[in-house]
Amino acid sequence: MNNLLGNISRNLNQITHRINSTNTVYQKDLDDIKELMEKIWQLQKSMVSKQPLIKQ
Repeated sequence: MNNLLGNISRNLNQITHRINSTNTVYQKDLDDIKELMEKIWQLQKSMVSKQPLIKQ
């Protein structure tokens, strides 16, 4: 999971760098960010579902 999060982070950094260097936001960049965020949520949900329930 750490490897996947690292890949996602690098992709987001590349998109951010492109936006900052061109001073332009493209729809493709926004779509890429949405896709990466969805992957993050899927990973998070998967992790939580595999954790034992904690009694409070």
